[in-house]
Amino acid sequence: RYATALARRWQLPQSSVGFVQCGAEEALAAARSVADVEVKWILINFPTHFAVQSGSTETISSSGNSHLPQSFESSDFMANQKMLEDARQCLLEVGGHHGHLLVQSNVEDVAVTLRAMAEQNGWEPVTDGSS
Repeated sequence: RYATALARRWQLPQSSVGFVQCGAEEALAAARSVADVEVKWILINFPTHFAVQSGSTETISSSGNSHLPQSFESSDFMANQKMLEDARQCLLEVGGHHGHLLVQSNVEDVAVTLRAMAEQNGWEPVTDGSS
């Protein structure tokens, strides 16, 4: 129902709007495989933060939510290097070379880590709002 309402509001054919439940990497692969699609923006919104850690490196203990990843290298960290590579490839292939990656997080260490990961992968930061 929501997708139908969006299609109507944005005056799009209903066949152009839908919801799919899948992982980020699967969604990026699907966007790359669809003909006549131009991807302009990819949004990483509210990536999970890291578990609060205390102690020395030999005796690190986590407090708080035990389901949070320990670091960006953890297999369960929401935004990983593979996903950033897939996002870049998606924009290169179907973004007309004008695509943007938007990273939004209210967790500073996650935002700083994702920016560094993205820059290592060839993304160029835009920090002043221009594009």
